[in-house]
Amino acid sequence: AAEDISLRAAQALQRPDAMRSQYDIIVPVDALVKTLENRADPLRIEALKALGHAAMAKNGDAVRSRINAITDVYGAQDATLTPAVRAAFVGAIGHLNPTTDAAVGILEKALIHEDEGVRAAAHAAVGHAVAIKPELLSRFLVLQRLDVRAVGNGAAAPAPATPPAEPKP
Repeated sequence: AAEDISLRAAQALQRPDAMRSQYDIIVPVDALVKTLENRADPLRIEALKALGHAAMAKNGDAVRSRINAITDVYGAQDATLTPAVRAAFVGAIGHLNPTTDAAVGILEKALIHEDEGVRAAAHAAVGHAVAIKPELLSRFLVLQRLDVRAVGNGAAAPAPATPPAEPKP
């Protein structure tokens, strides 16, 4: 019952216009960050969406300052994350600050992840950076370009190797 209430609260926090809301949507940030550690995947996904949404608020600096807590949880759980939860983490990282060292490492791996949803979230996350150094942007763009050229993304599959012709007698 508590997780159901938490899920509904995380979903409700995503609804107000972050830039114009009269409500202080950054108040529950600590609770949302704690939710990421040991809760069910649907709750973690909604909590990550709520964190990303709260980071866009006028006073979103308080949320964006929690980027290290988010990347630490991601790093601790990296081996066990489902693609949906991984994509939600990547999306939240994009809204908070995709330029920290830990965030850059996560995004670089996500840009070449085998799951299309994770790659899409990483592409969007790169675009959410408030300010990004040209060198870092270049690194991300190279990975994005490699993804676009991957087989299945409009690129042709490599031609199968043809067996050598048999010599004629």
